[in-house]
Amino acid sequence: PIQVLNRFEINRSGQFTCPVGCGAVFVSRGPPDVDQTTRERYANHIFYMSEGAKRWRRCMAKQPFGFKLERKTGGLEIVGEGWPEDADGPLQPFLGAELSLFPDAAAVGDWVRAGCEHERSSTVFDGIDSLQKVRDGVESGVLPQIVAIHTSAAGEVVEFEANSFSAGGETEPRFQPVAWFRFKPKAETLASQRNDPYTDVLTCELVRKRCGRMVSVKLIACEDLMAQWEDHHDAPNVDCRSFSFHGVPVELGAFLSPEECRRNVPYDTSHLATETFEPPEDDYACTWRDV
Repeated sequence: PIQVLNRFEINRSGQFTCPVGCGAVFVSRGPPDVDQTTRERYANHIFYMSEGAKRWRRCMAKQPFGFKLERKTGGLEIVGEGWPEDADGPLQPFLGAELSLFPDAAAVGDWVRAGCEHERSSTVFDGIDSLQKVRDGVESGVLPQIVAIHTSAAGEVVEFEANSFSAGGETEPRFQPVAWFRFKPKAETLASQRNDPYTDVLTCELVRKRCGRMVSVKLIACEDLMAQWEDHHDAPNVDCRSFSFHGVPVELGAFLSPEECRRNVPYDTSHLATETFEPPEDDYACTWRDV
């Protein structure tokens, strides 16, 4: 189903040395269906071309022919033998892919990562850590138009207008910006409010409801409190307690064509229960079994 997002909440309450200072929220229609060609390409990489797979094949070459591998969360093991090792140490976990042993999940993971790390709709927010920089970005046409600016004791949220992408025009990005947010710095918080946990909870009720299947949060910068906590590190990270998104799911089956309905049915993973991928001729054949 499609989710209608109408409110989100970002909580940074806690004893953090580097609580999140500002960031951006994005929404996405989600990745396209993973077709068989894409699935086979990722399966080939996971089980044969990746460095993790090459280590496994070198190790398995020393095993009796006809061995079986069980695919478990985080890795593989030889049936009845446990986790093997080579000169570089244990082969657990099996790092055939950075995100998943399952070709479909790996393909979706790469789609998400590409959108978050490389697309301009996301990278344009790098370094946008003040309201003035947001205004400058809007004025220059880099950021979408502003719908509303929400302010509270916790900070401020700039809500953006949704961009429309017509057929044949600009390509729709994987993730569209919904809002930019910034917490009020601790130094600016009134003494009477410093023990109030809600001063570290930023809530926004959207003026423009947004639809999508995925939500992404980009943490742009932190508030560096390492000196106050006397907990110094070479570089700050970004701490956050939780993100929550509120809205309603909408089942679109009654409004879609049969073909569109089929594409919205959860992907059938039963074929992953037992998979056999043909390896190069100089390698042993392996049967992968889920447990």
